[in-house]
Amino acid sequence: MTQSSSSNTPEVYNPRNNTGLFNGLIAWNRRQDDELNRKRDKIEYLFDDEYKSIGPTWGARVCYGVGTTYIMGLGLGGVWASMEALFSGRSLALPTTRLRLNHLLNTVSSRGPFLANNGACLALLYNVVHGAIIHNQPNGEHGLLTATVSAAVSGALFRMSRGPRAMGQGAAVLGSAMLLYASVRDYIRHGKIYIY
Repeated sequence: MTQSSSSNTPEVYNPRNNTGLFNGLIAWNRRQDDELNRKRDKIEYLFDDEYKSIGPTWGARVCYGVGTTYIMGLGLGGVWASMEALFSGRSLALPTTRLRLNHLLNTVSSRGPFLANNGACLALLYNVVHGAIIHNQPNGEHGLLTATVSAAVSGALFRMSRGPRAMGQGAAVLGSAMLLYASVRDYIRHGKIYIY
């Protein structure tokens, strides 16, 4: 008794007529399209627990926050180094284009990782402090005040090795930046600012 093949099964490649591979790819592509259409309305997240009503979980915050801050630091450091290398007197005094390009690459490779590493450390500190504050809040709610306090504490911890004055400056700068960012973000997203 012969077993008939189903119409959904892709054909095996046949070198004589050279059509089996093409038809198999078409059938595979149709199955992928059907799968995408079924999942179109369902959002998939990196973490299994997905986003809660109060926002992403602590692991998601650390992963996304540190990663995006590191990439932004590399980009900003590269732009900063490029401007510094292109318009500095030292670069213009170099005799050849190859030396100028070498100077540019050396500057980019020193400034980009510097900003990226420091930004990622700050993001990690912020997410640890912010996660601890949210954990102790009822229902895990958070708003402008928790974000600002977390940023100020993170700035102070980051500058702790340089003394009390540097700690105060770090807390003031990071806290002010987070206050401005969180206010604008909440107003754009919700039309109002959540204090707590």
